[in-house]
Order: sequence, then C-alpha cells, then structure tokens
Amino acid sequence: MEYINGIKTFKLYNLTGVKFKILSDSFINLKKESIRLELSIAPFSILFSIATSLIIPIALTVGTVMIQNSDLSPQAF
Repeated sequence: MEYINGIKTFKLYNLTGVKFKILSDSFINLKKESIRLELSIAPFSILFSIATSLIIPIALTVGTVMIQNSDLSPQAF
C-alpha cells in the first residue's frame, strides 16, 4: 500500500526520469552523510557504554562494603 502511495507521490511531483535520478542521488548522499555522522560519534557512545557498565557495579560494591563495615547506615544509603 505504501509503495503504491509512493508511486503516486513521485508522479504527482513529476519525479520521474531525470528528476528521479536527482532524487535518487540526493538519497544516496543523505545515506552517506548519515553513516558518516553516526560513525563520528560511535567512539563516544562506546566509551559512555563502557564507563556506565563499569561504574554501576563498582558503586554497588563500594556501597555494600561501606554498609558491611558500618561506615554507612542503610537509611543514609
């Protein structure tokens, strides 16, 4: 159904032939730019994921040890 509606839209705006080639090239450029942008922030995303994965267990362990050593009361924790 969406495919048929899409064809109607292309015909409505006369996006066939050469104009479709321009539209197709625009989509290809958009795809390349989107991938480039996502790859540019991937290292930060990976570092954040690693940091979060490490900090939560460390915080839980430190809190448990502090409660067991009576350095921290359960009400304050």
